[in-house]
Amino acid sequence: MVFSAKFRIQGTVTVGEGTPLAALKTVDVGANYTDYTSQVTDGSAATNMPLGALDTVANGDWVIVRFGSANVRGLRFDMGTNVNANAATLAVEFWNGTAWTAVSGLVDGTAIGGATLAQDGTVFFSYPGSTWSQNTVNGTLGYHIRVSVSALLSAVVDVNELAIRGRTQILDGVSRGSTLIFMSNHSAEAIYWGDENVLPGDVAQDNGGSLLSQGGVVTIDDAGTYVGQIWADVGSTSEATAIVSRKQG
Repeated sequence: MVFSAKFRIQGTVTVGEGTPLAALKTVDVGANYTDYTSQVTDGSAATNMPLGALDTVANGDWVIVRFGSANVRGLRFDMGTNVNANAATLAVEFWNGTAWTAVSGLVDGTAIGGATLAQDGTVFFSYPGSTWSQNTVNGTLGYHIRVSVSALLSAVVDVNELAIRGRTQILDGVSRGSTLIFMSNHSAEAIYWGDENVLPGDVAQDNGGSLLSQGGVVTIDDAGTYVGQIWADVGSTSEATAIVSRKQG
């Protein structure tokens, strides 16, 4: 007996990277911010955010990055010719409703030999989940992270581009028991499923998850009849262009 199934192409999506809504720097404890959003999102090496001699939070210096949603798990830094050579570590904090709180699972891909922002790289962290709240910075409400350093950076440090690493919705209105085909130029680190009101969060909060390789297949087999949205991460790869299909009938 031969079994067959038809799969409907759902579309082509780019998974993994996006553009921040704002990139701001302060050197006076947040009294004033300089907006470098256009400089770090224009794709040009001729413009940048200068972080030379950036000092610690205690001395009033930090960078704010704003997002449109809380589905963020990292930032990719494209450094300019001038990188940091001073010993310093990077800190990333989110707003928990009352205070800045350190993210968990921080991995700094820009560090070399104890010096952060010393090379191009991605700074990864765990999803803060439902504890991440919007707050107002420089007059605008949004989801923000605060990026700071533990010690004074080199005199000249340039960040050419900033990109968001996050979770991308690839399907909506999916029935449980559906089969998803993920054909991509990169592997997916994980596939998540769950209703939007429980996102963002870790895999357990999203009712499931599965690693997928290029051309991978996953069956959404949680109990019930409706799963809502399906989301994907691509982990440490720059981004993935995926063709997404799901079984009919």
